[in-house]
Amino acid sequence: MAHHLIDPFTGDSASSSLLAVTVCAPTATIAEVVTKNLMVAAAHQPLTTYLLLEAHWAMTISENLNLTRIAKEAA
Repeated sequence: MAHHLIDPFTGDSASSSLLAVTVCAPTATIAEVVTKNLMVAAAHQPLTTYLLLEAHWAMTISENLNLTRIAKEAA
């Protein structure tokens, strides 16, 4: 699915297998940045906890409606 986001790897409209990403973070700014990173990164690499940066957790919904929760690893 194409998005309004620009893929920095290609310079084209980002294509992702995700329909939605929700992120829980300490601030809205962090949540916004992590959400965009997860949406674009899904086309290039598996979604892993290191993508959460300062966020607590994320939920994704894929095109085939699979729901995935990504939790930050305990420090």
